[in-house]
Amino acid sequence: MAIGAFVRREFAASVERSSLFRDRLLAASLAGVVVVGCLGVWDWMGWDRLSVHGAALFARAAFGMVAFVQMGVAFGFTATLAAAIASERDRKSLDSLLATRFTSAEVVVGVMAAHLLRTANAMLATFPVVVLLVYLGGIDPRLAWLSTVAAASSALGVAGLCVVASVESRTAVRASFAAGWLIFLWYGLPATFLAFRALILPPLPTWMIAPLLWALDGSPYGLVTNLLGLFPRPWGLVEAVLRLAATQA
Repeated sequence: MAIGAFVRREFAASVERSSLFRDRLLAASLAGVVVVGCLGVWDWMGWDRLSVHGAALFARAAFGMVAFVQMGVAFGFTATLAAAIASERDRKSLDSLLATRFTSAEVVVGVMAAHLLRTANAMLATFPVVVLLVYLGGIDPRLAWLSTVAAASSALGVAGLCVVASVESRTAVRASFAAGWLIFLWYGLPATFLAFRALILPPLPTWMIAPLLWALDGSPYGLVTNLLGLFPRPWGLVEAVLRLAATQA
């Protein structure tokens, strides 16, 4: 599938735009702010961070906040993909694309890959903060790789939903609205339904609960609730991240 032309076009155009550096600055600033904020909260609460055990707890908390920022960057930058694909119609450039030798799949996947380049550019800006936490805070490097896999797979999952929304929408506004609903139906609705199920609904059969748990395992919200013990699942962190990535892929 020839999608290199779309990626090269996006790379050449982004170098000339200030948004390339603005995205990096935004992502890196968010990562730095959450670490400083975590430090302030830690000192304000009077928690120990001078001993080996206290420093390890602080490093894990700060790393968790940075991983949350990475997930937010993956969601935020990728969610605009629906408008990017649908805007080809708004700019009257879709006819020009269809007049080329690219197939319909190459056009859609190529635009998606070019947009994911912007997401990767922003996520890479958070890596220096992660490296500092790994080497100075004693964080297991495998946790850094797991957080990267979770953020990358979430970006791919959101991109897929945006593609589904955009190819059936005639305008960028409708595509963004449809993508928002699809993201909520997959990532938000199952967790919300399971949280209030015991309060508003009678016990449900297994065949109705299983799809909800499958959708929950494929969302970052399910991963977080599993780690916090709100919706505990019978596996560890590594398997939870791999299940997340497999489901989204």
